[in-house]
Amino acid sequence: MEKSRELYCILVDDDSDELEIFNVAIEAINYKVQFDGFTDFDLALKSIYAKQPDYIFLDNKMGAMSGIDCLKKLKSIEELAHIPVVIYSGSINGLEKKEAEQLGALSIIAKSDSIKEMAFSLESFFNDFFKEKSFVSR
Repeated sequence: MEKSRELYCILVDDDSDELEIFNVAIEAINYKVQFDGFTDFDLALKSIYAKQPDYIFLDNKMGAMSGIDCLKKLKSIEELAHIPVVIYSGSINGLEKKEAEQLGALSIIAKSDSIKEMAFSLESFFNDFFKEKSFVSR
């Protein structure tokens, strides 16, 4: 088992308000999570290469590139393809969900304007995926 450490995640969302909601929700959960948010995928990509996050969260409805497009790009880059990707979206239709799953998205988390609901969703996600690993709890 690996030594306890903080989790590091990146969120890409073209709405800076959503980055703030995500940040506040992350601070409310029972895992210590370092988080960087980006409104531009190309800027995020530089950080992804440099820091190799534990998880990447992608908004699906962005202006320049959709989360699905970003997911395709990430999975096509050998050095980054192993990083788990979560689609984080206010709305995703059945075809988009199926495509995201086929491309290797680990999960889809619905956005919420409620920080309490968002924190609950993130806490549930991390509980499900970190039962076996050793991450620092608050």
